[in-house]
Amino acid sequence: MADTREQLSPVTVGLHWIIGLTMIGMAIFGLWMADLPKGDFKGQMVALHKSIGVLVLVFASWLLLRRLRIGMLLPVGAYATWETVLAKLVGLFLLLATLVLPLTGIAMTIAAARPLSVFGVQVLPQFLAERDQTIGKLMGGSHELIGKLLLVVVALHIAGALKHHVMDKDGTLRRMMGARVTPTRVA
Repeated sequence: MADTREQLSPVTVGLHWIIGLTMIGMAIFGLWMADLPKGDFKGQMVALHKSIGVLVLVFASWLLLRRLRIGMLLPVGAYATWETVLAKLVGLFLLLATLVLPLTGIAMTIAAARPLSVFGVQVLPQFLAERDQTIGKLMGGSHELIGKLLLVVVALHIAGALKHHVMDKDGTLRRMMGARVTPTRVA
């Protein structure tokens, strides 16, 4: 099934919610985890965070390939230019963040001269013989900043979805829940 103004495919709806809820959880988890004291428990939490991050990268890559193949989602209605531009910028940031956050996390692991494991299974070997603290700090800072920005942009995305649902009553949110809707004032 293709994505239309009236209805989104189950794949699109599923990827949206899997990636969206996981990214919100991972950002909150990352903030919590950063304050943990060094030790075995923190190491286990970091390993879990990395494993889920790699899964997010797989799903986000799938979503990116779908968007490149079938195009971006069509709006349910016609909106003011500022709304359209803001929606596109928010969507682009969210898509890029779902790719860049896991990649900076992987780069941090590589810079720490460690292999990358996903739920205990090694998926990337150790590339560096010794740590590269410069790259580690750069990737760590980027990872943290993008993670915090993600929470702000997600809040903006949620506010937009609620505006569509409550004020515009245009079916955008219902369509993202899998419902078939009637487009409004399509340009």
